[in-house]
Amino acid sequence: MPPIKSYLDTFERQHQVDPECALHSVDLYAVWCAKSYVLNRSAELNPFGTKYFLYVDAGAFRSANYRFRAWPHPATISTVFKNDRFFLGMITPLPRRFCTFNYTMMDGPIKMDLIEGTFMGGSASAIRWWTSVYYATINDYRAKDFFIGKDQYVMNFIALAHAARFNMLLPFRASCGDVWFTFGPLLAEKDERKQLSYSSSCQQQNISDFVIPFDTVCKDSNNIV
Repeated sequence: MPPIKSYLDTFERQHQVDPECALHSVDLYAVWCAKSYVLNRSAELNPFGTKYFLYVDAGAFRSANYRFRAWPHPATISTVFKNDRFFLGMITPLPRRFCTFNYTMMDGPIKMDLIEGTFMGGSASAIRWWTSVYYATINDYRAKDFFIGKDQYVMNFIALAHAARFNMLLPFRASCGDVWFTFGPLLAEKDERKQLSYSSSCQQQNISDFVIPFDTVCKDSNNIV
């Protein structure tokens, strides 16, 4: 799958020094790296003539509590994507030191669980921009011998380097279960949340209350640590 197969040698070499090598594999690195390509290719082909596109890990629906019948809810998606920014999720408050948004490539990878790789999406133009920047960053990381196996490290950097290009979901502010999968019920219609026995507070919450332009995230002290 282009352009992923050109990274095989790097993946194999870096797997030997990955602190989590017992949990990861070269094939897993490749799957993570391919997400943006798959999303962009779907937007290029656009077989259903849709306006927006969303990549979601299949594992996000492993639980019976995430077996939605009509997902995502079209009106909700339109609200999230309306300003043509790329859509990501941040699973934990942002460390205060990043609030200057002046992080550069030379600062190296941000090795923490911050931006989640479980979902991402937007309009075709937003996805085109993201894909270009994502693989350009991968190539720059490889040239500097930075670790490229874990997609979230790359996503952390891009989000902080281009904050004005993103709408960010803040699942840690919501009350809809596991922060990694909060986007599931929040992108579903409220009736579905009720049928799947989500908490009463989750049933009343709107995703628009937890999605902000990422460059404004530090204006609220509840979003930073």
